[in-house]
Order: sequence, then C-alpha cells, then structure tokens
Amino acid sequence: MDWKIRKAESKDSEAILELLKESFNGHWSASQSLYTKELWNWLYCDNSGGGSVTLIAEDKNKIVGHFPNVLGRLKVGKNIFSTGTVLHLTTHSDYRRKGIFENLGKASFTELVGSKVPFSLAFPNDKSRPGFIKKLGFSQIGTLPLLIRPLRMKSILNGIIKKRGLSLILSWALGPLYYLAFHHYGVSKKDRNIKIVRKDNINEEFDTLWEKSSSQIKVSVPRNSLFLNWRFNQRPHLSYQIFAALKDGSLAGYIVTRKADISSLRVGIIMDFLTLPGESSIFMALLNRVINSFKEEEVDLCVTACLKNNLYYKAFKYCGFIPIVNRFNPRKLVLVGRANEDITEKNLFFD
Repeated sequence: MDWKIRKAESKDSEAILELLKESFNGHWSASQSLYTKELWNWLYCDNSGGGSVTLIAEDKNKIVGHFPNVLGRLKVGKNIFSTGTVLHLTTHSDYRRKGIFENLGKASFTELVGSKVPFSLAFPNDKSRPGFIKKLGFSQIGTLPLLIRPLRMKSILNGIIKKRGLSLILSWALGPLYYLAFHHYGVSKKDRNIKIVRKDNINEEFDTLWEKSSSQIKVSVPRNSLFLNWRFNQRPHLSYQIFAALKDGSLAGYIVTRKADISSLRVGIIMDFLTLPGESSIFMALLNRVINSFKEEEVDLCVTACLKNNLYYKAFKYCGFIPIVNRFNPRKLVLVGRANEDITEKNLFFD
C-alpha cells in the first residue's frame, strides 16, 4: 500500500475538514458553512473527555482517511470509565475499497487499549455497519427509536404533499381527528411546588442533580456541569435552550432543546433530559412546557430519540409522542459498541 497511518495533529485540521466536505457533501453538518476550525477545536481538542484519539491515512502528504475516537466519560454500573465515540470517520472517494477503513480502525483501537480506554461506541450508517461488526469487533447494542409529536398538522401536510389543494383537503378532513388525538395530552396533575424556568448558565447545581439522579441510570454519559457546558453552551454555530424545573427552589430536572429547519418543516428537537428519581411530575411539567413553547414559536413537529427501556419513554408516549417505524425513519440510529475482554462491566455495557 502507498498510504501510511499516523496520529492526527492540530495542523491537519484544515485538510481533514476538506476531506469531510468531499466525503459527506454537506451531510456531515447542516451546512457547509459549519465546517470550521472552531467546530474542529470544540469536538476533537476541547471536549470534556480530554480530546480525541484520531488516526489518519496519508498518501503523499494528502489525507485520505480519517478515523477519530472522541474521548468521553461513561458510567457503567457504579463506575466511570473513559470511552471513545467514533464520529465522522471517512475515506476519500478515490481511496475506498483499499483497506483503509479496516486498518485505521484496528490501529485506532490498539491506541485506545494502550491509553486505557475500555469502551467504544458508534452510530454507523447502513453502509459502514457491517464493517464495524465483521472487521472491527463491534456488536450491535440496539436501535434508538425516533419519536415524533405533530404540532401543526396543516404545515406538516403541506411539507409532505406538494399539491396544495390536496394538502388543504386532507388538513380539513384530518383536523378534527388530530384535535381528538392530541389536545388532551399534558400534565394531568400539576405540582404547585414545581416552577419551570429557562437557564443560561450551567453550574454546580447540575452536578448536584446528577449525583442525586445517577443511581437510577445503569449506563450513561455523566450529566455533570463539565459535560453539559461543553455539549450545549460551548458548541459553535448552534444554540440551545435549557428548560429547568425548580422544586422548592432547587434544581429538580431539565430538558435541552433546539430548533432546526428540516426540508420544509420547522422542527423542535429535544436533545437531552434528566430529573430527580421517582418524580414523574417533574418530567411531565418540563415536557408540557417545552411543547407549549414550541407551539408558541410555530414549530411544526417535535422530535426526540429514546430507548423503550428508558425511564422517560412512557412519559413521552403519554404526551402524544409516536415512534417512527424504522422502515420510514429518515435517520435510523443504530448503536454499536466495543469493549475490552477484561472489563467486568462488559455484559452490562452491551445490555
């Protein structure tokens, strides 16, 4: 082979960003304008987990392959481990089917083992998933269901059906059914001690919330202030809203959201959520406030992703969220993972 493998350096950032543009053709992020050095630094260098283990394939000083593991922390059982998440791996279109993916992957995981990083995660697409499983030793953990909550049926039908006359007829016909199906969803019993506010700063009260809540979660990224600030407050080019629930004046839960234009629809995305254990009214109050906020901002559709065994799945269903059948899911999130053989928490990680 003419190409060689080495660790990526800061000076490689511009060349890697160009490779991502060539490979993903705008699909890596919402817009080509987001391929910036700021995003590179945020994701690969300044993240809350301590940077990344990124290997590249190079042919005559040209970067033709990219295999990054973004470092983070993962709670598995009662312990916290270092972990790598594979994001934005790619091979230049002129160099595919030459073994770059497999060789980069194997070299990358050798580096992880040497750095005492026992777990790896990825959300590969349909094309790369077989390679992760057959060549790199990953196992499929599960598919993350996409849940949707229609908010403005007329706008949704206009976006789906291009013939305006037909969409108007269907909107008129389905309007009463939509009202009957969704108007009653909300908080059935309000707790007067819960107050929902918007938060701009993420401070030590979020650390306290995580400490009180983490016992109910077996596998999770620690939702402490270090991670949350990096993930949502320091992310370049995108803005998020944090809805916080205060109970008797103390932080009892939160939901993070953002808005995006997808096709012709205005979509509200629920990005993250956490509440005190055993307090279902807190999450319901937060969810109700988020939905009402989206309605006020004329959002057409609310979207989130949540496993069926997640603590909050039933609450989403109760509030009118519908799981999308995988066959019609525009972005299927299949989670795969890899673990070192000598880790005792391995079975829990794959559960």
